Amino acid sequence: MNAVVASGSSESDLPESTGPDRVGETWWTPERRALVRWLDTRTPALTPLYEGALSLAARDSFPGRVHFIAHAIREIRNRLPGALGPKVERQDAGYEQATDKIQRRWIEEGLPEDGSLVSLKEPDATVSGRESREVSDEFLASVGSLIAKHTASQVNRMDRDSSRFADLGEHGQSPQHVVKNWNNLFPNVEGIAHARGKPLPEGADSEWVENFFRFEECLMFIQQHSYENLDELDKLLEEARENDRFTPSASELGQLAALAIRLENRVYFFEHLKSPTWVAPLAERGYFANPPDPVPAAEPGYVQFPPWPEGRYLVRMAPLAPSDVTEVLKTMPPSVNLRVTNILLECVQALPSQQFKELAPKTVEWITHPEMSFGWSVDEVASTICRLLREGKTRQGLKATKALLWLEPHAGIGEDDETTFPIPPEPVGRLRDWPYKQAVEAMLPDLVDLAGTEGLKLFSILLSRAVK
Repeated sequence: MNAVVASGSSESDLPESTGPDRVGETWWTPERRALVRWLDTRTPALTPLYEGALSLAARDSFPGRVHFIAHAIREIRNRLPGALGPKVERQDAGYEQATDKIQRRWIEEGLPEDGSLVSLKEPDATVSGRESREVSDEFLASVGSLIAKHTASQVNRMDRDSSRFADLGEHGQSPQHVVKNWNNLFPNVEGIAHARGKPLPEGADSEWVENFFRFEECLMFIQQHSYENLDELDKLLEEARENDRFTPSASELGQLAALAIRLENRVYFFEHLKSPTWVAPLAERGYFANPPDPVPAAEPGYVQFPPWPEGRYLVRMAPLAPSDVTEVLKTMPPSVNLRVTNILLECVQALPSQQFKELAPKTVEWITHPEMSFGWSVDEVASTICRLLREGKTRQGLKATKALLWLEPHAGIGEDDETTFPIPPEPVGRLRDWPYKQAVEAMLPDLVDLAGTEGLKLFSILLSRAVK
């Protein structure tokens, strides 16, 4: 039997029962018993599927077992993520009823029952030059109702997606790539789970027996504590080092998909990964998309900035794989997570001149995002703006400087009455007083030397707003 079995499982947080131990079933190792007890604790409905598939895979042969094994893999893969997070009920958008209502209104408006539209003989003139037609408020309301239900359904789907594997993430959340890559394990399993009226290809039996043991290994990665996965993480990192000139294999990426579900595993892997050939395959699988947003802190009115371990890896790879990292950064939207923004700025700073200048518009987009506040963190953004100026990107450098140092009057000023006097408004901006001073001292020499009169003009405007 070619079973892949994890070692060193911790059973301290599992029930004391010994797990399955049927006569003649010699495949029940301690690791498998621990896995069954964990499944019984977290999602007991999946336990029989695992036990049955294991029983079939562990035997020398069994008629039709490929379909049964594939079916078990598919069901466990699809159901497990939801069992490891808060339950979010599926919200039905009611498309059929809403569309029926629109159809009735459509016909009442005198429009063709087949849904077609005939060009008007004398179209009303519009600014855009397009044809316009009058429709009733009732018809618009029925369309609006469908859009509202569709929007609510999208929000519900995002809530359900973010809840999957949430118990193993940070702050009750998991990155989108965690669920995406787990769902993409064994993508052709649906085609094998059901008989299709033609024989299975030669070798399908041994292939899907081996696939089951690989899937079982993934389940053990999830079941085990993070520290129990260190050996497997180190093995994966060693393979990446030994094959530094090659992109990762499908098997290696499949292992990572399971190991990366736990935050601690993800942090450890991306802190130690040194191979630049992984950048493009990881990007293709969404590992760098959707960095974490800020989350509410325990103290009301405050937020926490979750880490972004995948981004730390990008920073290290920027000088080693500048083209691949540049392609990733081109797709990155602005973030209000200060950690994420600083990592993005570190990445562009680590790139050679050509790629840095290519990303100048994107860099300014990150810095000038209206909801981004740098607070006490100024070193990275100030040095990035200085490099924009040194690389000849004067317009972008001035735009970023203005956004960073712009001041507004404080909203809370006193009211004039018989006992009080107006309080002069204190200017407020994206930086606190001390980092504001640091930013000015760091950027002023380059602004004067490289932006010339335009730099002096900008500082004059900023000073004028500060003293008003």
